Amino acid sequence: MRWWASLRQAQDKHWAQWGREDDAAQDSFPHHRANGGRAEETAGRDPRPGGLAAGGGHRLPPQTDEAGEYLFTMSNVEVDQSGRMEMSGETTVAASNGFTVTVRVTARVKQEVRQALLEHGVKPRMVMVRMFVGAILLAIRDHLEEIDLLMIDEEYTGYEATIKSLLLDRIRALGFEFAGESIMITRVGKKSPAHRAAIRVTRRQAKADKTPSAEELLEVC
Repeated sequence: MRWWASLRQAQDKHWAQWGREDDAAQDSFPHHRANGGRAEETAGRDPRPGGLAAGGGHRLPPQTDEAGEYLFTMSNVEVDQSGRMEMSGETTVAASNGFTVTVRVTARVKQEVRQALLEHGVKPRMVMVRMFVGAILLAIRDHLEEIDLLMIDEEYTGYEATIKSLLLDRIRALGFEFAGESIMITRVGKKSPAHRAAIRVTRRQAKADKTPSAEELLEVC
């Protein structure tokens, strides 16, 4: 099939760059090391004051005004997902704050990318994580210079350090200096514009900003 030949070409082009980093991330998990051997945060922990644990139910201070409207600082960006990557059907990932970008990944694209990753030896439990990271990168790639803090919803408990490591690798590969402390896995509430944007696309109340092909998603995951 023509789409499969094209997908394999994209896959071979980028595999040399990313290699089998998912295996390395899992082998060293939870004490993952990256960036020239510098120790990254242990799994389930973020570099927040007091060492609050990611996925532990801790939230950032409320960011609402007196009327309950959601507030941001312009450099803090939230990411949320509607429809999980490992489930059937489509998935929408949204990043929002000052800008909003939604990425809709169709069921067919997920199936094709999943097949390609498995054929290259990616462990089944890592496929969902890599596709999630890829969709996040597509959402934020054009706005990296605007981001001081990236707050990602705690979708995959136990994979926090791996998600941060993979995303940092891809951001730095684009030539951006991005500190590990700039990515936080936390709980994104229903009042978040990222949550609202993702839901609107899922409910067909809005059109996604990006609907990547299998080749485009594979390039970044």
